[in-house]
Amino acid sequence: MTARTHGLLSADQEPLIHLLEAQTALIEGKYDDARKKFELMADDPETRELGLRGLYLEAKRLRRQRSGPPICRARRRQGTAPALGNTGRSRLPQPDRPVG
Repeated sequence: MTARTHGLLSADQEPLIHLLEAQTALIEGKYDDARKKFELMADDPETRELGLRGLYLEAKRLRRQRSGPPICRARRRQGTAPALGNTGRSRLPQPDRPVG
């Protein structure tokens, strides 16, 4: 499909063609090609934000892929959150006590 579009439109004339090509590469599982397209877009002032967003999302995908399913991440982080101290006091007014 990408080859067919090159004959109809040029990415030099339409910068958003890079976005379509990058998205097509992602759908086809060609992640390296998609990353290269996003890098080209990040270098072009007209498509910089889209390119950076594509690179960011690709980095998130890679991070998720390396760290495993969410339950595995949660188990690895278990016990690393700081404990919240319970003082035994509630800051909310009690129904039988006046505030003040």
